[in-house]
Amino acid sequence: MKTLKIKKFLFVLILGLVQLPGHADEMFLSGRCEAPFPESMLDLREYIENKGYTISRVQRVDIGLKERGYKTGLYRVIFFGKNSEIQYIRKNHPGLIPYIPLSITVFENGEYTHISAVNPNTLQTLYDSEKIKSLLAAWSLDVLSIFKDYNEC
Repeated sequence: MKTLKIKKFLFVLILGLVQLPGHADEMFLSGRCEAPFPESMLDLREYIENKGYTISRVQRVDIGLKERGYKTGLYRVIFFGKNSEIQYIRKNHPGLIPYIPLSITVFENGEYTHISAVNPNTLQTLYDSEKIKSLLAAWSLDVLSIFKDYNEC
């Protein structure tokens, strides 16, 4: 049964043929801001924290890309979550662990600083638990709000 759900999820993720349940049907979210990268990063961190999330780490990606010969601007991934929710998932729904904490990718491209993320609602097809579906929907609303704030920079 679990294998079937994973195959269904991958099919939906790759082809994007199914509208997602909840408040947004977008699987992949993106935004951009004309502010320089450092200011955009500070603003994004503020938007995340204003939603009650704790930033667990900011991972540099650009260094590894440059070492492999890619030309890239600044590139980071911000990981964030709420400790109580993460602990609940670890104890009760270990299948969700690979998807936490939430993350937003931030990268510089010319005069813009872009952000992207996978909509947490995308995971709803994998779970029957109403509590998890509710949590994913709440995360989706928060992430959409963060993107809205960021796009208004």
